[in-house]
Amino acid sequence: MELTENWPTKIKFGEGNLGHRHFIGSRLNETPADNPARIAFDAYFAAEKQNSGMTENKRHCADPATVLYAVGGTQYFGEVGPGACDVREDGFTRWNVGRDKQHFYNTQMPENTDAEKADVVVDFPAAIEERSAEHCPA
Repeated sequence: MELTENWPTKIKFGEGNLGHRHFIGSRLNETPADNPARIAFDAYFAAEKQNSGMTENKRHCADPATVLYAVGGTQYFGEVGPGACDVREDGFTRWNVGRDKQHFYNTQMPENTDAEKADVVVDFPAAIEERSAEHCPA
């Protein structure tokens, strides 16, 4: 609670249900075998298959979608804010439009955005390299 209340810069929060409507990971086989995200997803899916018999190669993207929002901003998402994401003692949150703590949250991807573009966030080396080139030209 204290962290979000006293953070000195903008904070971008991922809208809770958004990531559960989109799935990522199915294109990781197109990335290098040593991609950390690919290794993590492969381990996750292997354990899932062992435990439940499921053979999925994708999963909901709540955390990666939030990273994509933090890095790409409104390029892929709508945005609400400023306001305050008030965190209760039990960890639940409530959006407070009446307080400006420079908190923002993402909303539904625009209709003309292919949900598979969210897959870009799991190719961390390429995403970081592309983003660095935008902000730190040679």
